[in-house]
Amino acid sequence: MLKISYILPETKSNKTDALFYGCLISVYAYPIFVSSMMVGLLSYFEAEQYEYIAMFGVVGETAPHASAFVIHCMYNFYLLTLPLLVSFLYVFICYYLNRMITNMISVLLKCRSMEKVNLIFLESMKLFFVIGKVEKAMSVCVFFVVALNLSLSFTSFAYSLGYYDMSTSASSGVLSWFLSNQISFMFIVWSASNVVHESKKLKTTFQLVLNDLELNEQTSMLFLQKVSIFDSVSLTGWNMFEFSKGLILSATGVILTYGLLVLQTENYTPRSTPKINKG
Repeated sequence: MLKISYILPETKSNKTDALFYGCLISVYAYPIFVSSMMVGLLSYFEAEQYEYIAMFGVVGETAPHASAFVIHCMYNFYLLTLPLLVSFLYVFICYYLNRMITNMISVLLKCRSMEKVNLIFLESMKLFFVIGKVEKAMSVCVFFVVALNLSLSFTSFAYSLGYYDMSTSASSGVLSWFLSNQISFMFIVWSASNVVHESKKLKTTFQLVLNDLELNEQTSMLFLQKVSIFDSVSLTGWNMFEFSKGLILSATGVILTYGLLVLQTENYTPRSTPKINKG
């Protein structure tokens, strides 16, 4: 990706870079902060409740503070930090790929000769191969991150339906999990779908520019066949689902539907079969 970084527009986005770097630093600082809170402020019961809702971990009642701090730090790192790091990295890459494609579209609209169009096409092919490498390298990781986000959403939704007591300190942990996971999920889907959308827009721009150049039919058809390669641009989660903005609503609908079905099943009380009096 660094080899094609010259495609980026000359205007630097310092605020966006600062936001990304600040988020990365906070991701590393988060497990240390949470571990300190668990060891220093939470009681044994509250820490046990915290790890119970997290689905992993055991609290040692008589463990020294130093050992407990290390255990909690590693626990929070693997459970919370790694998925967030994958999310930030994926969003970061998709954001810059989107900027590159957008800049390429703006440059292409200013082209008035076939030579410049060919040059833009060669640069766009390099970008196309980078998108393919991103899909190949991160598709599996992103799939498991999204799967974790959605599975934790079921747990959080169960709290809102009244399955668990909302008066305990564990409820705040569930709420923070729900917010962080939903934000991570929406950012992943939104940034990846923007890359796919801009790739299709780039193909449309090539078609419009070729039409304005008034080339002969044979040259125009040959170039259009080359441009059709952008239809194959896709960013998926392990080839099981393709990222689109509609996936956000679809996933939310699935969570709500199955959550309500579980609630109906839990509240169902079978009625006794009425007896039929003979005679």
